Amino acid sequence: MIESPFMLIGNDIVALNEKQNLKSFDRPGYVMKFSFPSEQRRCKDIETNSTAFLWSLKESAYKLMQKYLTLVPFNPKHFQLTSCNQFSDAIINSSIEYTPHKLKLSALTHVNNEYIHTMAVLNQKHIKQVHYQIIKYAAKASQQEISQEIKNALIHNVSSDLRHNSTEKISITKNEQGVPRLLLNQTQGPDISISHDGEFGAYAYLSAHRNQHTNKEFDSFL
Repeated sequence: MIESPFMLIGNDIVALNEKQNLKSFDRPGYVMKFSFPSEQRRCKDIETNSTAFLWSLKESAYKLMQKYLTLVPFNPKHFQLTSCNQFSDAIINSSIEYTPHKLKLSALTHVNNEYIHTMAVLNQKHIKQVHYQIIKYAAKASQQEISQEIKNALIHNVSSDLRHNSTEKISITKNEQGVPRLLLNQTQGPDISISHDGEFGAYAYLSAHRNQHTNKEFDSFL
């Protein structure tokens, strides 16, 4: 399989207690609609909802491939889990193959009893350059409020990370396909990915600056 050098990222968060998720993920046969028995066997020993885990994994990989290949149709069975290792109660490391192009992707997933959050990259080495944040909202927050809070937090983090003097010169727009992108002084900035579900939102981006928090979490298996 091919491992790409491009610095792109996709992330997806699943709120485990969100009513629609509970209804879907517990439905008999639901997991068969978007995964293969071989994938289900590979993640049978993980200590979380395996259906929600597979969904988060495939969604984050799809968001990545949208940028890498442009206008990729979402067929979850094109993203196949090839390996899955749980390194602690909270962290899962996975490999995924995008089968139409035989392209290898790597993913890291954070799990707890409230959410599952997955970040997918094109090269496992890029994990050390991932920056991310998970935000919990008030139950009555509107979609607009959630979206704006994620963007504000992302802009603030990027400004601090890159030692940028003014957040006013950092903006988030969407490209022709509706995919979010970050601009620094109107030029392309680090690749970003934004997601939200239920009471949780998350962003992730790749920076040339090493993330010390991420290094401490993941250096043991990189």
